[in-house]
Amino acid sequence: MSSRARPLATPLSGIITAAASQVRGCVAVGNGAVGISLGARSQALDCQCSNNTGSGVFVSDGGDVSRCELNNNVREGVFANNGCKIVDCNLRENGLDGIRVGWSCSVLRNNTNGNGTAAGTQGGILVIGSANRIEGNNHSYEDRGVLVSGAGNIILKNTANSAPFQIAAGNSHGPLITVANVGDITGVAGANHPWANFIY
Repeated sequence: MSSRARPLATPLSGIITAAASQVRGCVAVGNGAVGISLGARSQALDCQCSNNTGSGVFVSDGGDVSRCELNNNVREGVFANNGCKIVDCNLRENGLDGIRVGWSCSVLRNNTNGNGTAAGTQGGILVIGSANRIEGNNHSYEDRGVLVSGAGNIILKNTANSAPFQIAAGNSHGPLITVANVGDITGVAGANHPWANFIY
């Protein structure tokens, strides 16, 4: 294809899928837009996306991002629309939030570290909609661990070191328990709660 048909200056995503596709074990590094852009009901499994000028992964409705490494992207590590699943991913030093979700998503067992390198206040997980389940994630060295600006979500069993949880009214969550530097946490009130979120 000639440069006249496709100007060389046009920013391009690394991998773009149609609906109901699967991307497995791929590397998307240094692209001019999103690393991997998933169509509806698509999966990115065991992928690495870093140093892209957009998000590491954009996932449309009903998508799945699992066991991926998402580091040093200019925007989010993962930007997910509705009804998505983000599970067992490692997200480090992305410019905005590690994970941003819309509505009806499950965000489970991810590790976020040092996200929010751009100016402003960002961090581990940003929840803008409703009916999301945020459970079992760990957040470290960020402006915030979990920011929930929507209502009707549930937040359980997450941990954050020094970065507080910011949860808007109208949500449900386990108790927020501070255990920084206490040693054995069994003496801390609420620490034995099965759904506790910990600040350590």
